[in-house]
Amino acid sequence: MGVLSQTLGMSLSSQVVVHSIQDATTFATGSGALVSLLRVDGLMVLMGQSEAVRRKMDAALMQNLAPLFQKHGHVVQWSFSRDPGWSEHAMERHTKPLRAAARRMALDTGLVDAYHSIEGAFVPESSLMAIWTLPSALLPHEIKAQIKERDAALDTKPGPWQIPNLALPALPAIHHAMLDGLTSNLRKSGLALDVLPVEEAVRAWRRNMDPDNTDDTVWDQKNRPLLNDRTLYGVPTIKEQIMPYRATTRSGDVVECNGLFTKVLTMSFGPAQKVRFADFVEMMSLQLDLPWSYTVTMAPSTGNFYQGLMTGAVAAILSMTNKENNLITDASSLVEDRARKGDYLLDMRVNFSTWGRSEEECLRNARRLEQSIRSWGSITVDGVAGDPIPYWLSMIPGLRTETAGRLHTPNMSDALPFLPIATPASPWDSGALLFRSPDGKPMPVRIGSSIQNDFVIALAASPGSGKSVLVGMLLMAHLLEGGHDELPPAAIIDIGYSSQGNGKNLIDSLPEKYRHQVNCMVLRQTREHAVNPFDMALGYRAPLPQHRARLLELLVMLCTPVGLTEPPEDLYETMGYLLDLAYLRYSDMSHDGAPKRWSQGQNPNPEIQDFVTKGIASGRYSDGRPAWWTIVDDLFDAGRPDLASSAQRYAMPVVGDLIQFTRDPEVADRLGKIGKMSEASEGLLDKMARYLESAVQEYPILSNVTVQNMGAARVNILDLAEVTAGSGPDAAKRTSVMYLAARFAATGHWYVNHEEDPQRAPERYQAYHLEHMKKMYDQPKLVVYDEFHRTEGVEPVRRVVDRDGREGRKYNIRMVLSSQRLADYDRKFLEENCSTKFIMSAPDNPADLIDRFQLSEAEVEMLPQLRGPSSKGSNILCLWTTKAGKYRMMLSDPVPLEWLWAFSTTSEDRTLLSELQKYVPPSTARKLAASRFGISAKEVIERRRSEGTAEGVIEKTIAKELIDAWNSEWAKDTAKKFFSEKERA
Repeated sequence: MGVLSQTLGMSLSSQVVVHSIQDATTFATGSGALVSLLRVDGLMVLMGQSEAVRRKMDAALMQNLAPLFQKHGHVVQWSFSRDPGWSEHAMERHTKPLRAAARRMALDTGLVDAYHSIEGAFVPESSLMAIWTLPSALLPHEIKAQIKERDAALDTKPGPWQIPNLALPALPAIHHAMLDGLTSNLRKSGLALDVLPVEEAVRAWRRNMDPDNTDDTVWDQKNRPLLNDRTLYGVPTIKEQIMPYRATTRSGDVVECNGLFTKVLTMSFGPAQKVRFADFVEMMSLQLDLPWSYTVTMAPSTGNFYQGLMTGAVAAILSMTNKENNLITDASSLVEDRARKGDYLLDMRVNFSTWGRSEEECLRNARRLEQSIRSWGSITVDGVAGDPIPYWLSMIPGLRTETAGRLHTPNMSDALPFLPIATPASPWDSGALLFRSPDGKPMPVRIGSSIQNDFVIALAASPGSGKSVLVGMLLMAHLLEGGHDELPPAAIIDIGYSSQGNGKNLIDSLPEKYRHQVNCMVLRQTREHAVNPFDMALGYRAPLPQHRARLLELLVMLCTPVGLTEPPEDLYETMGYLLDLAYLRYSDMSHDGAPKRWSQGQNPNPEIQDFVTKGIASGRYSDGRPAWWTIVDDLFDAGRPDLASSAQRYAMPVVGDLIQFTRDPEVADRLGKIGKMSEASEGLLDKMARYLESAVQEYPILSNVTVQNMGAARVNILDLAEVTAGSGPDAAKRTSVMYLAARFAATGHWYVNHEEDPQRAPERYQAYHLEHMKKMYDQPKLVVYDEFHRTEGVEPVRRVVDRDGREGRKYNIRMVLSSQRLADYDRKFLEENCSTKFIMSAPDNPADLIDRFQLSEAEVEMLPQLRGPSSKGSNILCLWTTKAGKYRMMLSDPVPLEWLWAFSTTSEDRTLLSELQKYVPPSTARKLAASRFGISAKEVIERRRSEGTAEGVIEKTIAKELIDAWNSEWAKDTAKKFFSEKERA
């Protein structure tokens, strides 16, 4: 016997065998066995609903787990636990960093605190797996030799302290080979799991024994206690560090530990038909208020068939006595025959437990749990036999090599469905976005994550699927994720009201002095909304490469005839020449330049007017009409880059300037005969002139000096509904033009190379741009192209968006592309550039969707569940590609009701909110509406309308009723508080 193999009585800690830390991920027992603890996050792939799909997963598991059960010496213990009582802590863990981020950016933290209103929709869970390597992995004579060798090498005398290198010398290599192979194989089967470092394993054991235990201290050879009377010689053993101070047994086989009462149920008879753990989890999802835990232990069978009562000899004797016993012999033969063919026999024990804060609550929960278990394939469970403490400890993987509970000896194929594999795994431990699994598991999500190769999100959704809400959630996640001191840049380009609700919600959450950081605008085709696409970064005389490429696409789009998705031949080359010529012609640094000049009243900014007027009076501008570029440089040198940027707008070319170049004889000589737009005799330049003249008339927003400086806002939310109105080919072109224009206005200044582009500026501006471009690069940025199907696949727009998608990561830009039209997502773009795909709806014939998004059989089975919003959010088929592999799962997006009212696109709800906001601030209006009507007031309003209430009066009446009720409630609360205080006085 080894020096530590003796039993030291039956104290609580003596029933735990884990003793000392062996290495970074492994513990050793006194007998020399090894154990490692793993955290199982869940499935990376969808399990599927049909038996055929699930059998494929069984086959993969069978193949990948076979090495564990081929020979004796290894044991797997696997637990799954869930408790609604953990929700508060989980929600606080989620909201705490978001609240801190909101506070730094001066956002109302109530925006984050609203998450606690949906706390009940989530039920956190935990899954742990212990992998044991026992001395029985060696031959009997090897075990004796190994114990002797180990004991001779120990330089620490036995006692209640850790002993380094306690494992039998040959076992660590065997253990780690099995551990590495098993984790690799399980990941191939679609499981996300990690081997825990010993420090995290100790904390996990503590939390499983006592959820209220917050002690994170772990003593080891490098971190020793300064004074410990019980272990003066060294470091306390692991079992001494993890065991609670006391655990006592109560009536009904209940164990009480630090105020938590637990009862264990053990499976005495297996199911009447084949069952799966996933089905049990789905069934228990109907009882989210019930805490429960499940643990299964599996090991190669020791030959104790039916717990030693049904050996082959006994079966042979019984078979001679009656016909029924022949069935036993036949069953035994079948099981053993399958084992010989590789379907190994296993020793399996299955235990359940539940708990409560009182003995009565615990026993009540146990009765509910037992009833549920019986409904799962008619499984029979019993209470424990004898001392419940070993059963209680056996519910926690890794504490004991011997699991208490009834022994079952199934074939491996029959045992695998009992493994606690059911729920999905998120690729992230934390994230500003919080989704929910079908069984209630919180699923944190990050956008623009370093574990992905790109920052593009493709969103496929039809009307009514909950798309607007998800876009709003993505915006909030972008703003609240990370340690920003100011709102990170964001832009939403939309057609319709929905995104305006996001912006107004954000504005309402900011103090008055910061509300200018959010710009919500309905674009109109007027000079007052003008955004000149020729505008450049301060001081530059020629466009930066990214700006030139996207400006060229816009100008080509303007000159492409309606109905064509591709521009005519040679249009790109010709327009590129004219574009470069325009910048050269109006530059003060070009030999042939003729820079634009100031004139009285041209710029409405009084500070600029005063600056120029004083310059003329002082003789600095002797000719009385200085070039705008001169004014820009002088303002910058005077320390006013803000005024310099405003003045620079007047130095820029505009679309109309290109017309004169098409009629310039020198240009005509060089390009006039470069190509035709049709078989007509008119040359390309003549055609371009006509289309540019038309653009000046049709798009005043693009053809004048910039009025709307969107670069000054941190968040721009642009509604293109008015500038894209209409239908047919003409509307498609107009929509495409305005998408490109809005993209330039809201995000054009994001696309800068912070290392190279400052060097392209005139020398006086280089230090300025080095600082500002570096800051812009460092900040994560989000652009959302909503209703993208309205561009109907016009190629210049697609090229810009494709390029943005492919190159966005190097500019730290996250892009969301939302469309109802599947043709907007070509398969190659999705495969190469979209690491995140959200599918919220599916057509009746999903063949095209399946092909473009490369959906698996299990994923196709889930498409009918994409049914739009419900009380738990909208179902979303989430497809993530990460550096660790692909994640595929069906989730939903629960949203605080207050947020839903901000995101609402329902006309009745918007009208009601507008009426309420006549009495109270917007945030209060949303809270009142949410508390009274839940998701929407549409049904109530329609009912009153059917009762004959006049149109336009209903919302006013309801708003008044709400405010009156609110005031009445406030008055009652105030009176109650007043008289209560008076009585106390």
